Amino acid sequence: MHTLTVDSLCQILGIKHPEDHPTCIGYGKAKPTCGNLASQQSRNTAVQIFQEVCHDLASGCNPSSLDASLEEAATLLHCKRWHRGQAPAMADKWLDRLVHYTTSRNRTPRRRSGRPRDPSTYRGIDTGHVARAETSTTTSYLSSARDEDLLAELLHRYQTLDQTLASIEALSNGLGTANRRTTHRRTSTRRTPPSETYHEPPDSYPATTTRSQEFDLREPYNADDVSLRSRPTTRSREGHRHSAPQPASSMPSPPTSTTRRSRTQSHPQPQPEDSSQIPGGRSRQSFFVLILILVLLILTLFLVLIHVFSQRTQAGIGAYNKIS
Repeated sequence: MHTLTVDSLCQILGIKHPEDHPTCIGYGKAKPTCGNLASQQSRNTAVQIFQEVCHDLASGCNPSSLDASLEEAATLLHCKRWHRGQAPAMADKWLDRLVHYTTSRNRTPRRRSGRPRDPSTYRGIDTGHVARAETSTTTSYLSSARDEDLLAELLHRYQTLDQTLASIEALSNGLGTANRRTTHRRTSTRRTPPSETYHEPPDSYPATTTRSQEFDLREPYNADDVSLRSRPTTRSREGHRHSAPQPASSMPSPPTSTTRRSRTQSHPQPQPEDSSQIPGGRSRQSFFVLILILVLLILTLFLVLIHVFSQRTQAGIGAYNKIS
């Protein structure tokens, strides 16, 4: 158990030290305390009894076995004329307080410290002053070194932020150029004249043309040529054209389906652009990524500033302790 002194025991019992309080500790009807003086010899004897009680408590004695010593001390501290009869009640009150103190002391866990504290550090003697001076010097040196490291780290983060912003700006400029090119393509596609595109009717339709018969414009040489040239052309189910053989002619022949197909292939119809290829979604994603990067950098800067401020505060506290 923790070693008790007479001062601490008097505080537990709720009285003043007998050497500092020469009057009776009893109470009267008109006043809370008695004003009669107690003899010096009685008070000295009470102090000796209190010292024995402290020694017994330190050796692990049960407080309940100290009731006789407490009653004797209470009798000595009361005046002989009026208040000696209050001594047993006062002794019982002191015993209850001692039991409560020892019980609470045993229940309270002791604080375990890995390093014992030097009491001279708190009393302000020469060795404590030197120890505090050395501690404050070491703390200031470490705080300055940490500040330099933090400033270097902060400068590095600023440079990284500038590089990131430059990269994002270049990316945004590239996306803007791509959007302008896409808009120009759409405009040029919409301005394509319709005369360049030719749509051939499907082969499943019947071959009904305005020219139901093909005649040669030159004069026939004989009746057989006339009969051959006046024969109409037909189209079979498979889409093939069957016509009678014609002699070579100096006039150009009308365009056939093969010629039309070649024209159609030479001028392909513009296909509508897929909306998924437009870089609008990419620009949105880049914008969100930019916002996220800026938020992270701001948070990092805020944490670094808080750390620097805490280091400065600790250095100021160390300087204040050194001065005090």
